[in-house]
Amino acid sequence: ESFTQAVAAGFQATVRQVRHGKQTAADAVQMVDDRVEHTQAATDAAVRRLDGEVQHTQQATDAAVASLGGRVDATQAVTDRAVTALTEQMAEMRAQFQAEMRMQQESMLHQQQQHAAMMRDMQTQNASLLAQLQQQTLQ
Repeated sequence: ESFTQAVAAGFQATVRQVRHGKQTAADAVQMVDDRVEHTQAATDAAVRRLDGEVQHTQQATDAAVASLGGRVDATQAVTDRAVTALTEQMAEMRAQFQAEMRMQQESMLHQQQQHAAMMRDMQTQNASLLAQLQQQTLQ
């Protein structure tokens, strides 16, 4: 803003001088040329300064993006490790549960076999007793 005001003030001063006839037309043209050169130099300096600021901002933005990218990568790695650990833990729990179920089934099967053997023994004893009873009845 101050740059614009300075340029405007310079041109106004030149116009006032020309209007009051203090300068010849050639002097007025030279003053305008000088003002244009000065304005161009100031504009070039402002553009260079803004380019520097843009470049600095771009570098800061790139650094921030790289930093965030690194954080995302680190977070992803932690997440991946956690998922892997949970998956392994679930597999272990599943295997343990299946082993316990197998043991219970084997135990139940063994008990059923024992009960079946006892039933056969009882049937054999009953048949033997019945045969003895029939023999005694016949005698």
